[in-house]
Formats: sequence, structure tokens, C-alpha cells
Amino acid sequence: MYKNSRKEFKATNFVEKLHNLVKDPDPNVVINAIQALNEIEENTGGFKVDSKVVIYLLNRIKDFNEWG
Repeated sequence: MYKNSRKEFKATNFVEKLHNLVKDPDPNVVINAIQALNEIEENTGGFKVDSKVVIYLLNRIKDFNEWG
């Protein structure tokens, strides 16, 4: 959706939904949400993380596979 119609994409709150998915219980959802956010926000340096997100992800590191 982002690549096909950026104007329509910006009219949605999809980025906010992706940020919420970073705390999903399924590690594959988290990985894909971070990857999508990183691609969407590449013009501004990629997915921005703060200390809360880093701590949250480090506490869940055992849930992720080697790719994640």
C-alpha cells in the first residue's frame, strides 16, 4: 500500500498501527512491523527507537529467531 499509493497511505493511521504491532505477542509480527516501519521511515533515518522499545525488545530476545 505504501509503495503503490503514498497519498492514500498517509491518509490512514497505518503507521500508528504498525508502531502498536511492535509490542505484539507474536515475534514474527514484531519483526515484520519493524521492517515495514524502517522502510516507510527511511527518509527520516528509519525506525526510531527509544530506550523503552530497546528494553522491551531485549527482554523478548529469546522469542525471536536468528533472522529477527
